[in-house]
Amino acid sequence: MARAEEDSEKVAGARVEVPSGTGRDEYDSLSIGCERAIASRQEDGRTIVYITPTEKGSAKPGQWVHCAGKDRPPSTACEVLGIVDGGMLEASCGEVKPGSARPAK
Repeated sequence: MARAEEDSEKVAGARVEVPSGTGRDEYDSLSIGCERAIASRQEDGRTIVYITPTEKGSAKPGQWVHCAGKDRPPSTACEVLGIVDGGMLEASCGEVKPGSARPAK
C-alpha cells in the first residue's frame, strides 16, 4: 500500500488525506502514531501536552508533529519540547491543523 493511502482516514464515510510533513515547522508537521495525549496546562496561549508515541524515536525535540490515527482526525501541530519519562513527548500545541496553508504576509 502506498504511503499516501496508509495516511488516509475515513471520516463520515469520506476518505481524508492526512498530510505527513518533515517536522520543520507548524505548517509542515510530521505525522506520528500516538497511544494517547494528555493536556497538562496553558502557557502563552498554547497547550502543553504529554504525548505517548506508538513508536519510540518517532520525534525529537524541535520537530513539529501531529498525532494521526485511523479512528480519529489528525490533531493540531505540536512542537516537541523534550522527551520525558522514557519516551513520552512534552509538546506545545496550537491551533494549526495538518495541511493548513501558511498565512499570507
